[in-house]
Amino acid sequence: MKNSYIANALLGKKETWRFVFTIFLVSIFHLIGIILTGLIAIWVNDGIKPDSISDFISNNLNIYASTTILNLPFIFSLIALFFSVKIIHKRNYISLFNSKTKIAWDKIIFGALLFLLLRLGQETITYFRYSNEFSFNFNPATYFPVLLISLLIIPLQTGFEELFHRGFMLQTFGYFFKYPIIAIVLTSLIFGLLHAGTHSEILVIFYYVIIGMILGITVVITNRLEIVLGMHAVQNLFNLIVTDSSSEPAIFVSNAPDGGILGWLIAPIVFLIIIISIYGTDKLKNLFIKVKAQTAED
Repeated sequence: MKNSYIANALLGKKETWRFVFTIFLVSIFHLIGIILTGLIAIWVNDGIKPDSISDFISNNLNIYASTTILNLPFIFSLIALFFSVKIIHKRNYISLFNSKTKIAWDKIIFGALLFLLLRLGQETITYFRYSNEFSFNFNPATYFPVLLISLLIIPLQTGFEELFHRGFMLQTFGYFFKYPIIAIVLTSLIFGLLHAGTHSEILVIFYYVIIGMILGITVVITNRLEIVLGMHAVQNLFNLIVTDSSSEPAIFVSNAPDGGILGWLIAPIVFLIIIISIYGTDKLKNLFIKVKAQTAED
C-alpha cells in the first residue's frame, strides 16, 4: 500500500519555515479578501458599515457582483496557495491534485455526478414524505444568471477549501506526523473550527469536523484530491440552485424536516461507503501506513 499523494509534501523544498510561510501567506491573502469585501460594502452603503456585510452585498448588488465579491477571500487565498506551492516549495501545483502529471478531470466529474445522484435521491425521498412542504420556485429570469455565475465562482471557493485543507494541509501534517490518520484528524478539526466564525452552534461545527474526516478518508483511499473536489462543489451548488429553504434562486423551496446533523450526513456517509466499495476495503490500511517517498500508484 502507498500514500504517494500525501507523500507529495516530500517533493521540492520542505524546510519547516516554508510550510509556515505558506500558511501565513494564505491567511493574509484571505484576510485581504475579507477586508476588501467589507470596504466594497461600506463604499456601496455611502461610507456606513452595514450590520451584516454578506447580507448587505447579497441584497444590494446584482448576482454576478455579489457572488464574486463574497468569494474574494477564497479567490485571493487560492492565488496565494498556488504561488506558495510553485515559488516557495518549488513544487508543481499538480502535486496538490494527485501524484501524476495532469489533473484527472474525469475523477472530478465522477465525484460530482456520484454525489449529485445521492443528493437527488435523498431529496426525492424527502419530497415523497413531505410533498406539501415543497413548492416549485423555478424562475428562468433569475435562475440562469445565478446558475452561470455559481458554476464559475463556487468551484473556486470549494476548490480552495479542498486544495488547502485536504491538499496542502493534509500533505503537510502527513509529512510532519507521518501517519495519514493523524493528518486527517488535525485537518478536520481545523476545518470545523474555521467554520465557527459563521456557525456558532456546536453541532454544526461538529458536522464540519465529520465532513472533513469523510473527505480526508476519501482522499487517502483514492490517493488523489479530484473526487472530493467534485463532491464538495456539488454539495454547495445543490443547496443554492436545486433545493433551498429560502426563496430564489433554487428550483424548489423546501420547509421539510432535514433530520438535523444526521440528515445532513446521510449522503456524505453513503458517498464514502461507495468509494470504499469501489477502491476496496484494503485501501483503508493506507490510513495507518507511514508516509514516505514512493513511486505514485493509480
